[in-house]
Amino acid sequence: MNTSTTTTSAGVADESKVMVKLVSVLPQYEVPDDDIAVPSEIRRKGLSKVVNYLLGNEDSDDDSDNDIDSDGGRASPSSKVSFDFMVKNKFLRQSVAGYIRSASLSFESVLTIHFLPRSTKPSDSSPSDTLPDWVSSVAHGGPMLAVGCYDGVVRVFDPKGMGVVASASAHQAAVKAVAVCADKSLVASGGHDQALKLHSYDAEAKALTTASECGGHSASVEALSFSPSGLLASGDFAGGVCIYEVGDAAGGAVGGEAAGSKKRKVSGSGSEAGGVTTLTPLHTASLHTAAVTGVAWSSDSLTLHTASHDSAVRVLDVATQNPLLTLNGNKAVTCLAMPNAPGGTVLATGHPDSRVRLWDVRRDDSGGSAASFDATLKPSHRGYVTCISFDCGNPYQLCSSSHDGTVKRWDVRCSLPLYTVKAHEGGKEVGTGRQGKAMAVECGLGGGLWSGGSDGVVRRWE
Repeated sequence: MNTSTTTTSAGVADESKVMVKLVSVLPQYEVPDDDIAVPSEIRRKGLSKVVNYLLGNEDSDDDSDNDIDSDGGRASPSSKVSFDFMVKNKFLRQSVAGYIRSASLSFESVLTIHFLPRSTKPSDSSPSDTLPDWVSSVAHGGPMLAVGCYDGVVRVFDPKGMGVVASASAHQAAVKAVAVCADKSLVASGGHDQALKLHSYDAEAKALTTASECGGHSASVEALSFSPSGLLASGDFAGGVCIYEVGDAAGGAVGGEAAGSKKRKVSGSGSEAGGVTTLTPLHTASLHTAAVTGVAWSSDSLTLHTASHDSAVRVLDVATQNPLLTLNGNKAVTCLAMPNAPGGTVLATGHPDSRVRLWDVRRDDSGGSAASFDATLKPSHRGYVTCISFDCGNPYQLCSSSHDGTVKRWDVRCSLPLYTVKAHEGGKEVGTGRQGKAMAVECGLGGGLWSGGSDGVVRRWE
């Protein structure tokens, strides 16, 4: 590799070459710390070949999904790896020369470029059996993949085998939201019947049993989220938000009626079920003037973020119940997500105009105004955005689902999606003239990715 500066005989910088320093984001792919000369019009694929050359790998065909070896050590020689590249924490989506010109930089300066393995599009999916109705929501935690369906049933799937292992006929109308608290073996479900319920999951018995019924809502329960500390937040179609404190599956509810004060519940089959506690909310608030479509906790469980069809995103101090911040947009918000990494300050929202938007929810030192921004990712979906989920292992990446039937993976450092999969086509929509809809997406621990749609199918992408 040529590591000399590139100038013409007249001493003018030669714009056909540029000096770059390539720096790996991951220690597995460290390369020599030398400045090297590369063609100025080089793009991502060309830079990927340069990195593979420096690593002693075979020439990358840019189609490999071989990222990191299993023991976490240095990438093995001869493995083919496709890389992505960033300059100043933004993905490089043009030639190096194009970036230098757009940033008004000098061709004589050394450009530092960071690189990391490229996110690869899933090559296949494992579908579940077709369920009786639309899949509205999916949530993963530990051994549970909870699925809400428009038939009113909450199901627990094996996250890998994609078979139903337990179910509960929990609602008299469509299930609109589910959430999982793996530490307490609990599944929360909210329905169009205005009911919010907690279900205990017994992995050994493969049983899902209703443990608590939660009061506080007088409209369809549209959004649910467990905090890292075990609090449960819910939002309804009337704009109301409730916060509950829950106990473990064995100990019943905490913060509601006394543990000994139980009412008997008769299941839909007419047989008498075990005791079901009634759980009252710790806090209730009318935060919005229209349906609450998303609730998300900060990683320290101190603040709650809510979104609504009223186009507002609000941040609530849980302890004082004081609003900390309101972000007003000009589009209804259909879903909301926040990374679970400590110190995360970026919110992602989905909208009916097919857009995914990013918000900075940091506050200034006075605690009043916000250093907020609306960084709209470039249009890519062709329908209403139904759900957003941040990757549990990478706070920069998120996935979105849409009425256009697709699931897209994004990186907040890039305005274009990393990849798109056609997740839910046809199914129950075949012959109706309607496009199949992707209704839910979930990025779980360990790189898991699941989606559910109007075809009544849950898919695990791999």
